[in-house]
Amino acid sequence: MGKVFKAYYVWPRFPSLSLSGRACSLSCKHCNRVYLRDMIDVSSPDKKIKVCRELKETGAVGVLWSGG
Repeated sequence: MGKVFKAYYVWPRFPSLSLSGRACSLSCKHCNRVYLRDMIDVSSPDKKIKVCRELKETGAVGVLWSGG
C-alpha cells in the first residue's frame, strides 16, 4: 500500500494563538516570522483568557499555542 498524506483544515475550531505576539527571535528558515501574521496575538495573560473565552463561545474546541 502506498503512502497516504492527510491534511486537516483546523480553522476555526482550532485557531492558532501566538504567545509572543508578532515578535520572534528565532527567524526559522521555514517561517521567517511569516506565520505569526495570521495568528491571534495573546502575548499577555489577560489577552489569553479573553481570547480563549471568546473562541469557546464561537465554537472553538481547542487552540494551537505557538510563537517565537
